[in-house]
Amino acid sequence: MIIVYFSQSGTTAQAANELHKLTQAAIYRLEPVKAYPSDFSTLADRAKSEVEQDIHPQLQDQKLDLSGETKIMLGFPTWWHQAPMIIASFFDNYDLKDKEILPFTTSGQSSIKESLPSVKKWAIATGAHVGAALTANATAAITKFVNENDL
Repeated sequence: MIIVYFSQSGTTAQAANELHKLTQAAIYRLEPVKAYPSDFSTLADRAKSEVEQDIHPQLQDQKLDLSGETKIMLGFPTWWHQAPMIIASFFDNYDLKDKEILPFTTSGQSSIKESLPSVKKWAIATGAHVGAALTANATAAITKFVNENDL
C-alpha cells in the first residue's frame, strides 16, 4: 500500500502523515508544475476554472512507481464539491488498472460523499476500483478507518 496525496494548505498533508504513522505505508505528495496560488480568492477562481474547463494540471516529477502496489490511499481537499483536478491528472498519468483506490479527503464543510463521484469516474476510466473512503478531518476518524479496514 502507498499513500498518494495532494495538499494545498497542509491539512491533507497532516492527514496523510497520520495515515503514514499508523500504517507505515510509503507516502508520496503530488505537486502541480504550476503551483496553486496561496490567496484564497485566486485559488478558488483557478480551481473553479479547472473544473469548468476540464483542465488536468501537469504534475511535477512523474516518476512514482506503482507497479508493485495493489492499494493506493489517495488524499486531497474537496474543492467545488469534488476532488481537485490535479487528482484527475494522477489518474491520467499512472497505470492504475486493477488497483484499489482508497480515497480520503479533508474539508471544513464537505464529506467524502461529495467528492466520490469524480474519483469513481476517473478510477473507472483507468480500470481501477474505489474501495473504502474517508473524511479525514480528525485523528480519531483516521485511526478508526485504519483499524476497520485492516490497513
